[in-house]
Amino acid sequence: MRNFELAVPIPGRSLVIEADDGAYVPKVLQREGLAGYEASTLACFLASIEQHPGPVLDVGANVGVFALVAEAVLGADVRAFEPVPELAALARELAERNGLSFTVEELALGAEDTEATFYLSDVTDSSNSLLEGFRPSTRSLTVPVRRLDGYCDREGVVPKVIKIDTEATEPDVLLGATGVLGRHRPYLICEALAGRSEAQLEAILEPFGYRWYQITEERPLVPRREIFGDRAYRFNNWLFAPEEPDAEFWDRMGHWREAIRACEPPSSPPPARAATSGTPAAATSPSAPAPPRPATAPPPGTQARPRSVRTRRRGVYGRKKMLAGITAGVVIGVSLGRLSMRRGPGGR
Repeated sequence: MRNFELAVPIPGRSLVIEADDGAYVPKVLQREGLAGYEASTLACFLASIEQHPGPVLDVGANVGVFALVAEAVLGADVRAFEPVPELAALARELAERNGLSFTVEELALGAEDTEATFYLSDVTDSSNSLLEGFRPSTRSLTVPVRRLDGYCDREGVVPKVIKIDTEATEPDVLLGATGVLGRHRPYLICEALAGRSEAQLEAILEPFGYRWYQITEERPLVPRREIFGDRAYRFNNWLFAPEEPDAEFWDRMGHWREAIRACEPPSSPPPARAATSGTPAAATSPSAPAPPRPATAPPPGTQARPRSVRTRRRGVYGRKKMLAGITAGVVIGVSLGRLSMRRGPGGR
Protein backbone atom coordinates (compact mmCIF):
# COMPACT_ATOMS: atom_id res chain seq x y z
CA MET A 1 0.00 0.00 0.00
CA ARG A 2 1.32 3.43 -0.97
CA ASN A 3 0.76 6.32 1.39
CA PHE A 4 2.39 9.68 0.69
CA GLU A 5 1.74 13.41 0.49
CA LEU A 6 1.70 14.94 -2.96
CA ALA A 7 2.77 18.59 -3.12
CA VAL A 8 0.50 20.79 -5.24
CA PRO A 9 1.17 24.32 -6.54
CA ILE A 10 -0.48 26.27 -3.73
CA PRO A 11 1.18 27.32 -0.43
CA GLY A 12 0.54 25.03 2.52
CA ARG A 13 -1.53 22.53 0.54
CA SER A 14 -0.82 18.91 -0.33
CA LEU A 15 -2.84 15.86 -1.22
CA VAL A 16 -2.74 12.58 0.68
CA ILE A 17 -2.42 9.73 -1.79
CA GLU A 18 -3.20 6.25 -0.52
CA ALA A 19 -3.49 3.43 -3.05
CA ASP A 20 -2.62 -0.20 -3.65
CA ASP A 21 0.85 -0.85 -5.00
CA GLY A 22 -0.62 -2.05 -8.29
CA ALA A 23 -2.12 1.35 -9.21
CA TYR A 24 0.23 2.80 -11.82
CA VAL A 25 -0.39 6.56 -11.63
CA PRO A 26 0.12 6.80 -7.83
CA LYS A 27 3.41 4.93 -8.31
CA VAL A 28 4.54 7.55 -10.84
CA LEU A 29 3.43 10.41 -8.57
CA GLN A 30 5.31 8.98 -5.60
CA ARG A 31 8.46 8.63 -7.67
CA GLU A 32 8.25 11.88 -9.65
CA GLY A 33 5.85 14.22 -7.85
CA LEU A 34 3.71 16.58 -9.91
CA ALA A 35 6.98 18.05 -11.23
CA GLY A 36 7.46 14.89 -13.29
CA TYR A 37 3.84 14.29 -14.23
CA GLU A 38 2.76 16.22 -17.35
CA ALA A 39 3.76 19.57 -15.84
CA SER A 40 3.11 21.64 -18.98
CA THR A 41 -0.26 19.96 -19.59
CA LEU A 42 -1.36 20.56 -16.00
CA ALA A 43 -0.22 24.18 -16.29
CA CYS A 44 -2.28 24.67 -19.47
CA PHE A 45 -5.24 22.99 -17.77
CA LEU A 46 -5.08 25.31 -14.74
CA ALA A 47 -4.61 28.43 -16.89
CA SER A 48 -7.67 27.43 -18.95
CA ILE A 49 -9.76 27.01 -15.79
CA GLU A 50 -8.59 30.36 -14.41
CA GLN A 51 -9.54 32.25 -17.54
CA HIS A 52 -12.78 30.32 -18.14
CA PRO A 53 -14.33 29.52 -14.76
CA GLY A 54 -17.18 27.06 -14.71
CA PRO A 55 -17.72 23.29 -14.89
CA VAL A 56 -14.63 21.24 -15.73
CA LEU A 57 -14.72 17.71 -17.19
CA ASP A 58 -11.92 15.17 -16.72
CA VAL A 59 -12.63 12.52 -19.38
CA GLY A 60 -10.51 9.40 -18.93
CA ALA A 61 -9.71 10.30 -15.34
CA ASN A 62 -7.97 7.13 -14.13
CA VAL A 63 -7.48 7.90 -10.39
CA GLY A 64 -8.44 11.55 -10.95
CA VAL A 65 -5.14 13.45 -10.80
CA PHE A 66 -6.38 16.34 -12.95
CA ALA A 67 -9.66 16.49 -11.04
CA LEU A 68 -7.86 16.43 -7.68
CA VAL A 69 -5.48 19.23 -8.64
CA ALA A 70 -8.19 21.39 -10.25
CA GLU A 71 -10.40 21.36 -7.17
CA ALA A 72 -7.62 21.47 -4.57
CA VAL A 73 -5.80 24.38 -6.23
CA LEU A 74 -8.60 26.40 -7.86
CA GLY A 75 -11.76 25.14 -6.19
CA ALA A 76 -13.05 24.08 -9.61
CA ASP A 77 -16.39 22.33 -10.10
CA VAL A 78 -15.17 19.07 -11.63
CA ARG A 79 -16.82 15.96 -13.03
CA ALA A 80 -14.52 13.01 -13.70
CA PHE A 81 -15.34 10.11 -16.07
CA GLU A 82 -13.71 6.72 -15.48
CA PRO A 83 -15.32 3.44 -16.59
CA VAL A 84 -13.14 0.98 -14.62
CA PRO A 85 -14.89 0.36 -11.26
CA GLU A 86 -11.68 -0.04 -9.23
CA LEU A 87 -10.14 3.17 -10.59
CA ALA A 88 -13.40 5.11 -10.20
CA ALA A 89 -13.65 3.91 -6.61
CA LEU A 90 -10.08 4.98 -5.90
CA ALA A 91 -10.75 8.43 -7.39
CA ARG A 92 -13.76 8.81 -5.04
CA GLU A 93 -11.69 7.65 -2.07
CA LEU A 94 -8.91 10.14 -2.83
CA ALA A 95 -11.43 12.95 -3.16
CA GLU A 96 -13.01 12.09 0.20
CA ARG A 97 -9.62 11.56 1.85
CA ASN A 98 -8.65 15.11 0.87
CA GLY A 99 -11.92 16.87 1.66
CA LEU A 100 -12.83 17.32 -2.00
CA SER A 101 -16.25 16.88 -3.56
CA PHE A 102 -15.85 16.33 -7.31
CA THR A 103 -18.22 13.86 -8.95
CA VAL A 104 -16.93 10.60 -10.45
CA GLU A 105 -19.10 9.15 -13.22
CA GLU A 106 -18.43 5.44 -13.77
CA LEU A 107 -18.85 5.42 -17.54
CA ALA A 108 -17.03 6.02 -20.81
CA LEU A 109 -17.81 8.79 -23.28
CA GLY A 110 -18.12 8.10 -26.98
CA ALA A 111 -19.92 8.74 -30.26
CA GLU A 112 -23.15 6.98 -29.29
CA ASP A 113 -25.12 5.73 -26.31
CA THR A 114 -24.37 2.02 -26.06
CA GLU A 115 -22.52 -0.64 -24.13
CA ALA A 116 -19.07 -1.67 -25.29
CA THR A 117 -16.16 -3.92 -24.42
CA PHE A 118 -13.47 -2.09 -22.48
CA TYR A 119 -10.04 -3.69 -22.77
CA LEU A 120 -7.90 -3.77 -19.63
CA SER A 121 -4.24 -3.39 -20.50
CA ASP A 122 -1.74 -6.02 -19.40
CA VAL A 123 0.90 -3.25 -19.37
CA THR A 124 -0.50 -0.57 -17.02
CA ASP A 125 -3.95 0.52 -15.87
CA SER A 126 -3.24 3.89 -17.50
CA SER A 127 -3.58 2.37 -20.99
CA ASN A 128 -6.99 0.71 -20.75
CA SER A 129 -9.07 1.48 -23.83
CA LEU A 130 -12.27 0.88 -25.76
CA LEU A 131 -10.04 0.22 -28.78
CA GLU A 132 -9.35 -3.49 -29.19
CA GLY A 133 -5.63 -4.18 -29.66
CA PHE A 134 -4.56 -0.81 -28.30
CA ARG A 135 -2.44 -2.68 -25.75
CA PRO A 136 -1.97 -6.38 -25.05
CA SER A 137 -5.03 -7.37 -23.04
CA THR A 138 -6.20 -10.65 -21.56
CA ARG A 139 -9.06 -9.11 -19.55
CA SER A 140 -12.02 -6.95 -20.45
CA LEU A 141 -15.34 -5.76 -19.09
CA THR A 142 -18.54 -4.33 -20.51
CA VAL A 143 -19.06 -0.65 -19.75
CA PRO A 144 -21.75 1.94 -20.48
CA VAL A 145 -20.81 4.49 -23.13
CA ARG A 146 -22.65 7.81 -23.34
CA ARG A 147 -22.57 10.85 -25.60
CA LEU A 148 -21.35 13.98 -23.85
CA ASP A 149 -24.11 16.02 -25.49
CA GLY A 150 -26.78 13.87 -23.88
CA TYR A 151 -25.02 13.85 -20.52
CA CYS A 152 -24.70 17.64 -20.41
CA ASP A 153 -28.34 18.09 -21.46
CA ARG A 154 -29.58 15.69 -18.77
CA GLU A 155 -27.39 17.15 -16.02
CA GLY A 156 -27.67 20.80 -17.06
CA VAL A 157 -23.88 21.11 -17.33
CA VAL A 158 -22.24 23.82 -19.45
CA PRO A 159 -18.57 22.78 -19.55
CA LYS A 160 -15.93 25.47 -19.87
CA VAL A 161 -12.82 23.24 -19.90
CA ILE A 162 -12.60 19.58 -20.93
CA LYS A 163 -9.56 17.35 -20.58
CA ILE A 164 -9.71 14.22 -22.76
CA ASP A 165 -7.32 11.27 -22.48
CA THR A 166 -9.10 8.07 -23.52
CA GLU A 167 -6.27 6.11 -25.11
CA ALA A 168 -6.92 6.58 -28.84
CA THR A 169 -10.70 7.13 -28.80
CA GLU A 170 -10.60 10.92 -28.34
CA PRO A 171 -12.29 11.51 -31.73
CA ASP A 172 -15.27 9.44 -30.60
CA VAL A 173 -15.60 11.56 -27.47
CA LEU A 174 -15.72 14.69 -29.64
CA LEU A 175 -18.17 13.13 -32.10
CA GLY A 176 -20.53 12.70 -29.17
CA ALA A 177 -19.97 16.32 -28.11
CA THR A 178 -20.60 18.36 -31.28
CA GLY A 179 -23.54 20.12 -29.63
CA VAL A 180 -21.33 21.13 -26.70
CA LEU A 181 -18.61 22.32 -29.08
CA GLY A 182 -21.04 24.41 -31.12
CA ARG A 183 -23.05 25.93 -28.27
CA HIS A 184 -20.55 26.27 -25.43
CA ARG A 185 -17.14 26.28 -27.16
CA PRO A 186 -15.09 24.93 -24.25
CA TYR A 187 -11.31 24.90 -24.11
CA LEU A 188 -10.05 21.36 -24.75
CA ILE A 189 -6.92 19.67 -23.42
CA CYS A 190 -6.67 16.54 -25.55
CA GLU A 191 -4.23 13.74 -26.29
CA ALA A 192 -3.30 13.17 -29.95
CA LEU A 193 -1.11 10.15 -30.59
CA ALA A 194 1.25 9.82 -33.54
CA GLY A 195 -0.32 8.17 -36.58
CA ARG A 196 -3.59 7.45 -34.77
CA SER A 197 -6.23 10.17 -34.60
CA GLU A 198 -4.78 13.41 -35.97
CA ALA A 199 -6.84 13.61 -39.20
CA GLN A 200 -10.06 12.71 -37.41
CA LEU A 201 -9.51 15.38 -34.77
CA GLU A 202 -8.93 18.02 -37.45
CA ALA A 203 -12.06 16.97 -39.39
CA ILE A 204 -14.22 17.24 -36.28
CA LEU A 205 -12.82 20.48 -34.85
CA GLU A 206 -12.16 22.59 -37.95
CA PRO A 207 -15.84 23.33 -38.75
CA PHE A 208 -16.17 24.86 -35.27
CA GLY A 209 -13.25 27.24 -35.80
CA TYR A 210 -10.95 25.68 -33.21
CA ARG A 211 -7.24 26.46 -33.18
CA TRP A 212 -4.65 23.90 -32.12
CA TYR A 213 -1.47 24.23 -30.09
CA GLN A 214 0.83 21.37 -29.19
CA ILE A 215 1.60 21.60 -25.47
CA THR A 216 5.40 21.79 -25.23
CA GLU A 217 7.95 23.72 -23.21
CA GLU A 218 7.52 26.77 -25.47
CA ARG A 219 6.00 29.99 -24.15
CA PRO A 220 3.71 30.98 -25.66
CA LEU A 221 2.67 27.83 -27.45
CA VAL A 222 2.94 28.00 -31.22
CA PRO A 223 -0.25 27.66 -33.31
CA ARG A 224 -0.02 24.72 -35.69
CA ARG A 225 -1.49 24.34 -39.17
CA GLU A 226 -2.14 20.66 -38.57
CA ILE A 227 -2.42 18.25 -35.67
CA PHE A 228 0.38 15.71 -35.41
CA GLY A 229 1.52 13.27 -32.76
CA ASP A 230 4.93 13.24 -31.12
CA ARG A 231 6.62 9.97 -32.04
CA ALA A 232 8.97 10.40 -29.07
CA TYR A 233 5.91 10.47 -26.77
CA ARG A 234 7.14 13.54 -24.89
CA PHE A 235 4.44 16.00 -25.99
CA ASN A 236 1.27 14.02 -26.70
CA ASN A 237 -1.21 16.63 -25.44
CA TRP A 238 -2.73 19.56 -27.31
CA LEU A 239 -4.69 22.67 -26.47
CA PHE A 240 -7.70 23.06 -28.76
CA ALA A 241 -8.94 26.62 -28.29
CA PRO A 242 -12.08 28.19 -29.81
CA GLU A 243 -10.25 31.53 -29.94
CA GLU A 244 -6.69 32.78 -29.89
CA PRO A 245 -5.52 32.82 -26.23
CA ASP A 246 -4.34 36.24 -25.07
CA ALA A 247 -1.04 37.22 -23.48
CA GLU A 248 -2.44 36.85 -19.98
CA PHE A 249 -3.31 33.21 -20.68
CA TRP A 250 0.27 32.43 -21.71
CA ASP A 251 1.63 34.30 -18.68
CA ARG A 252 -0.61 32.29 -16.33
CA MET A 253 0.38 29.05 -18.03
CA GLY A 254 4.05 29.91 -17.53
CA HIS A 255 3.41 30.81 -13.90
CA TRP A 256 1.67 27.50 -13.20
CA ARG A 257 4.36 25.57 -15.03
CA GLU A 258 7.05 26.98 -12.76
CA ALA A 259 4.92 26.36 -9.68
CA ILE A 260 4.26 22.73 -10.67
CA ARG A 261 7.93 22.10 -11.32
CA ALA A 262 8.59 23.08 -7.70
CA CYS A 263 6.31 20.22 -6.58
CA GLU A 264 9.05 17.66 -5.97
CA PRO A 265 8.38 14.02 -5.04
CA PRO A 266 7.86 13.25 -1.34
CA SER A 267 11.07 12.58 0.58
CA SER A 268 9.48 10.25 3.15
CA PRO A 269 6.08 8.71 3.96
CA PRO A 270 3.70 11.11 5.75
CA PRO A 271 2.52 10.51 9.30
CA ALA A 272 -0.94 8.97 9.64
CA ARG A 273 -3.67 11.57 9.94
CA ALA A 274 -7.43 11.76 9.94
CA ALA A 275 -9.32 12.53 6.75
CA THR A 276 -9.74 16.21 6.02
CA SER A 277 -13.28 17.53 6.11
CA GLY A 278 -14.74 20.38 4.13
CA THR A 279 -13.81 21.74 0.75
CA PRO A 280 -10.62 23.83 0.67
CA ALA A 281 -10.83 27.49 -0.20
CA ALA A 282 -10.14 28.25 -3.83
CA ALA A 283 -6.90 30.00 -4.75
CA THR A 284 -6.26 31.91 -7.93
CA SER A 285 -2.48 31.82 -7.93
CA PRO A 286 0.39 30.17 -6.05
CA SER A 287 3.16 32.06 -4.30
CA ALA A 288 6.46 32.50 -6.06
CA PRO A 289 7.72 28.98 -6.76
CA ALA A 290 11.19 27.61 -6.17
CA PRO A 291 13.55 27.67 -9.17
CA PRO A 292 12.33 25.14 -11.73
CA ARG A 293 14.14 21.89 -12.22
CA PRO A 294 14.82 20.67 -15.76
CA ALA A 295 11.87 19.04 -17.44
CA THR A 296 12.08 15.28 -17.78
CA ALA A 297 10.48 12.97 -20.27
CA PRO A 298 7.65 10.89 -18.89
CA PRO A 299 8.63 7.43 -17.63
CA PRO A 300 8.05 4.50 -19.98
CA GLY A 301 4.40 3.54 -19.94
CA THR A 302 3.11 6.93 -18.80
CA GLN A 303 1.96 7.69 -22.31
CA ALA A 304 0.11 4.95 -24.13
CA ARG A 305 1.20 3.83 -27.56
CA PRO A 306 -1.95 2.77 -29.32
CA ARG A 307 -2.50 1.14 -32.64
CA SER A 308 -4.63 2.64 -35.38
CA VAL A 309 -7.90 4.32 -34.47
CA ARG A 310 -10.93 2.53 -35.83
CA THR A 311 -14.35 4.04 -36.06
CA ARG A 312 -17.33 2.58 -34.18
CA ARG A 313 -19.96 0.38 -35.81
CA ARG A 314 -22.69 -1.20 -33.66
CA GLY A 315 -20.74 -0.31 -30.52
CA VAL A 316 -17.54 -2.04 -31.74
CA TYR A 317 -14.66 -0.35 -33.53
CA GLY A 318 -14.63 -1.18 -37.23
CA ARG A 319 -11.79 -1.52 -39.64
CA LYS A 320 -9.50 1.21 -40.95
CA LYS A 321 -11.06 0.93 -44.40
CA MET A 322 -14.22 2.62 -43.06
CA LEU A 323 -12.31 5.66 -41.77
CA ALA A 324 -12.50 7.83 -44.88
CA GLY A 325 -16.24 7.34 -45.34
CA ILE A 326 -17.05 7.86 -41.68
CA THR A 327 -14.89 11.00 -41.46
CA ALA A 328 -16.61 12.48 -44.51
CA GLY A 329 -19.98 11.71 -42.96
CA VAL A 330 -18.92 13.39 -39.77
CA VAL A 331 -17.96 16.60 -41.55
CA ILE A 332 -21.27 16.66 -43.43
CA GLY A 333 -23.22 15.94 -40.27
CA VAL A 334 -21.41 18.66 -38.38
CA SER A 335 -22.03 21.16 -41.15
CA LEU A 336 -25.75 20.39 -41.14
CA GLY A 337 -25.74 20.70 -37.37
CA ARG A 338 -24.19 24.14 -37.64
CA LEU A 339 -26.87 25.27 -40.05
CA SER A 340 -29.51 24.05 -37.63
CA MET A 341 -27.84 25.80 -34.72
CA ARG A 342 -27.80 29.11 -36.58
CA ARG A 343 -31.60 29.01 -36.66
CA GLY A 344 -31.86 28.25 -32.93
CA PRO A 345 -31.08 30.41 -29.92
CA GLY A 346 -27.83 28.55 -29.23
CA GLY A 347 -26.34 28.94 -32.74
CA ARG A 348 -23.13 30.86 -33.35
